[in-house]
Amino acid sequence: MIADFKNSSHWKNWHFTREQLTANTLKLQDGFTAEDVETILQYFIVYLLSLGREKAESIKITESAMYLFRRFYAKNTIFDADPLIVAPTCYCLANKFEDNTYKVDHDRILRFNTVFPRTYIDKQNEMIMEYFVLSELNFELIIYGPNRILMQFCSDARVPEAVVVTAVGILNDSYLLDVCLTEDPYTIALACLWESSLIHSIDLREFFATINFDMDRMLILGERLRKNSAKQFNMADAIDKVKNFVNKTTFESPMTFVSEDPIIEEPIRMVIDREGPEGEIQESTRSIVEFI
Repeated sequence: MIADFKNSSHWKNWHFTREQLTANTLKLQDGFTAEDVETILQYFIVYLLSLGREKAESIKITESAMYLFRRFYAKNTIFDADPLIVAPTCYCLANKFEDNTYKVDHDRILRFNTVFPRTYIDKQNEMIMEYFVLSELNFELIIYGPNRILMQFCSDARVPEAVVVTAVGILNDSYLLDVCLTEDPYTIALACLWESSLIHSIDLREFFATINFDMDRMLILGERLRKNSAKQFNMADAIDKVKNFVNKTTFESPMTFVSEDPIIEEPIRMVIDREGPEGEIQESTRSIVEFI
């Protein structure tokens, strides 16, 4: 599996250094700091997590949505593309390519728009936006998420259920950081298990000795995850920052950031041509393939 991962687009194209990610955060607008931008991104990560918990959907869907969202903003800034439409688009895409058998509930996914009104955020524009998100991601949807790997490590180590629950909680907290872009999923999973074992005073040194991995890198990541879990996410502050962002930014349309690219114009027409008799775009779980 590790050999497959190293040969995948996930590792080759969506693994970044801290310096590469920091360079993108320097593209700020007046009145916004790098901390403001990260808090806004974290708000939408929490939003994606809450969507999954609300309907008890597959953790793989939620995990994939968060990876897509983080990847998108590794290449773009929130001033290039509005996260209020990008976040729900990533969730809808994750539902589709993870082959969710349930119909995508656009009304539920887009309902936060009543708190942060953008006139163009609706089902039709979200479905159009799917192509642009896919385009920015180079249609590379291979994701090696750490959740399944963590479950396998927990099983191999034969740890109590309490350790598993805590490790999953640490993993969920990790999505507030950008570690999914800077670390491989195996290191993330091991770091979560290590931190959980420390919390529950479970000695797993014998188990970790059987695994070939970079212990120092895992310990550094574990310390970062520990500090992140101890720091309570301030939702009220995040909402204020998102409101400030909404008030200070204007997007002519959800795809403003690519609308001047002539190469992208044809797929837009392809989407619009799929309108139904009532002028509403017809949804299809095969839409990603058809758009390509």
